[in-house]
Amino acid sequence: MQSLDLGFYVESPCRFILRSGKEVFGRIFETKAKSSNEYYFASNGEFMKWKKSSTKNIAVGIKIQGDDIVYAERISL
Repeated sequence: MQSLDLGFYVESPCRFILRSGKEVFGRIFETKAKSSNEYYFASNGEFMKWKKSSTKNIAVGIKIQGDDIVYAERISL
């Protein structure tokens, strides 16, 4: 999956299968970096905590690239 494909899944609860074969549930969100956007993965709980934060300076999630994901599926909670 290319990085450009991640836009469809941003901030939506999803099921992801990673290149390592691991299946994870959570959300991808993007932050503005100096020259481009960066994508991060977090559990639903971590994401909601970050979203409710007024400063958005809470370190949450792990940086992820589109190449790390081999399958993504949007789910509803």
